[in-house]
Amino acid sequence: MNRNRFQQYRSHKLKYTFKFMWAGFDKAFTSWKYATAMYALLVIETMIFGTVYNRIQAMDLWIDVRRPYTVMLILVLAFVFLAALTEIGRPKGFRKIMREMEKIPKILNGDAEAPVLVSRMKGRDGKTERWIFDSYGRPYSYFKDLKKESESALDVGIIRITEGTDGHKVAVDLTVHPGPWPQMAPWEDKFIVPDYCILPLGINRNAVTHLNLSNTAHVIINGSTGSGKTVEMKQLCYCALMKGFQVHLVDYKLGVDYGPEWERHCNLITENEAFLTVLEELISEQRMRFEFLREHGCANIDQYNERRPTAPLQRIILFVDELGECLDKSGLSKEQKETVDKIMQGLNTLCRLGRAAGISCILSTQRGSADLISGQVRNNAYKIVGRCDENLSLLTIGTTDAAKELVYPGQFMDEFGDVYQGFYADYSDLLRQRREEGKVGSYGLKHPPIHSLRKAEIEVLEDDK
Repeated sequence: MNRNRFQQYRSHKLKYTFKFMWAGFDKAFTSWKYATAMYALLVIETMIFGTVYNRIQAMDLWIDVRRPYTVMLILVLAFVFLAALTEIGRPKGFRKIMREMEKIPKILNGDAEAPVLVSRMKGRDGKTERWIFDSYGRPYSYFKDLKKESESALDVGIIRITEGTDGHKVAVDLTVHPGPWPQMAPWEDKFIVPDYCILPLGINRNAVTHLNLSNTAHVIINGSTGSGKTVEMKQLCYCALMKGFQVHLVDYKLGVDYGPEWERHCNLITENEAFLTVLEELISEQRMRFEFLREHGCANIDQYNERRPTAPLQRIILFVDELGECLDKSGLSKEQKETVDKIMQGLNTLCRLGRAAGISCILSTQRGSADLISGQVRNNAYKIVGRCDENLSLLTIGTTDAAKELVYPGQFMDEFGDVYQGFYADYSDLLRQRREEGKVGSYGLKHPPIHSLRKAEIEVLEDDK
């Protein structure tokens, strides 16, 4: 046995004992299961006390001798009760998890102390858990670097690792006994949540990963050929249409990856001049929306839609499938290069200011170099990468982790190191079915939205006041 086992826990045992005891008190007052167990223990101890006390009183001893026996009995029973509370407050599987953590040498600090598990909570979905560790000298980045080793030692699938409430805490969201990573996650419409601004990205073990456009309006999806970028774009585009968004789709392969069904619902753009025209219209719409929101005393589209649910503003989303095709200047004339520069400036403007106006950009490309994606776009976008080499992983998320960890098509890693599997379906056929059923746009707003702030629509709104 390792002589340093639980060294950190032993060094601070009194502190942790009180923490677990307090957690046990909390469970005893908030959970009927633990409350029943502690009540049963209290009844048993009362019966034991009564029996032993009567025997002590029946002994032919001086009263000064019987009193210490009685006090000792009370102390023993109180100790047992508090020890039971402490055990209740201790995270489930505490000792086993501590033993397994010590099998990861790199996670021990300079004094050979292993992180201490201080909390273990079930997730809202009932399938995931959150474990919180006291790390003592090991930042959460060490946990991220040792993700694979931790998964193997603890038999868990780690979803994400984040900093806890202070410098000592590390929070780990995970799935216990996860089994193999899903190589394909079938799509179901149940993954579309009611919230107008939220789109599902994929599934991480048992938890669905979402994109909240209110917080992160723009996305860059990078990845090599065959990594699943187009399927991910189709999924997001399908969800946007089901929510009733106004969708502009830029595809320089003349829409061959999408087909005629998408043209029924999207504004399909296949060349730079049309793309620039749409960008100018969106920038104009963005400016009008800002003026409109200011007049109504609202900071963003969500605040306005909450106040005016009967006349909401429609979200607009611009999909660009393979950004490199439209921004590549090789072999172009001077006028064509100027058009490309204007397109880049337009994307910069939308990505810099579009979030509050409800205008989003979803951009995909096989390369994420600075000459293709400007700093303004990169800094205002949520970055995701599929299967790729180390260079593209480094350009997209700042580490080479994606090149090392992503194995299957449709598997993605975001800029925080979280991994998820994109959903798979024949979205073209699915979109046709939903159109025939009359369900396209049915998951969005309850009332018909304002598509564009043209003067006529503003006048109608003013008349409604």
